[in-house]
Amino acid sequence: MVYKYDGSVQCEESGVAVEDMRRELTRAGVEVVCGRKAQDGRAYPAMCGAATGRINVYTIDESGLDTAEALDFKSVETLPDARIPPCE
Repeated sequence: MVYKYDGSVQCEESGVAVEDMRRELTRAGVEVVCGRKAQDGRAYPAMCGAATGRINVYTIDESGLDTAEALDFKSVETLPDARIPPCE
């Protein structure tokens, strides 16, 4: 599984949709099994304009890991406290 922050900030309807980021991966040739929103598990101050900690998480074929990392996606193993829902 790989993730990337969705760029959302508190008090605003913002952030990159799961489907939009999925297209970034598939255009690069990465096979995506499923994608979903999750939380990185870190604490953030409650303040408008501050980060939310929301991430888009994708289960991908292992053969696409290098390509995903080249697109700035990271392994979820770097977020030990992340709260990631199961694939549907």
